[in-house]
Amino acid sequence: MTHIILLGRLFGALVPYRGKDIPVEVNNYCKNNNLHWHRLFYFPNHAPYPFSSHMEYLGDNMVVEFVRFGLGLRLKLSVDEGALCYTTAGYLWRIGPLHLRLPDWLLLGSGTIIERGLDSEQIELDFTLKHPLFGLSFCYMGHFRIVSNEQEELMQQRAELKI
Repeated sequence: MTHIILLGRLFGALVPYRGKDIPVEVNNYCKNNNLHWHRLFYFPNHAPYPFSSHMEYLGDNMVVEFVRFGLGLRLKLSVDEGALCYTTAGYLWRIGPLHLRLPDWLLLGSGTIIERGLDSEQIELDFTLKHPLFGLSFCYMGHFRIVSNEQEELMQQRAELKI
């Protein structure tokens, strides 16, 4: 499994540290009809670790989340009891005009992402990948506070004014 994890890190698909109660800043925006994610993980005794990706809609409730070098995780979208669910449907490696589909077991395994709104300002997220032979390969979960651009700008202004 070590070689798969090293390969995942090379492609920017994994966070290289472990921890609990790690602060994460998540910023997302739309550009060219794609949803871009930029995450900063604040692990103790390490510089903030960036993890960036972008999602493209494939049609038929399917998206692909791409990291570096054109490697993407195909995800089928559904809704279950008010939660947005993403279920893996293999990997996609885009190399120029080529789109190579790779099975879940070839890399980090299969998994789910479940996002549930807790209230108008918070979501709960649970992301788990399990390899059929090696077990748990990656997971993170937690509660995230939603900050609108207006709130963010006001907080920044207050911080600058030391209010």
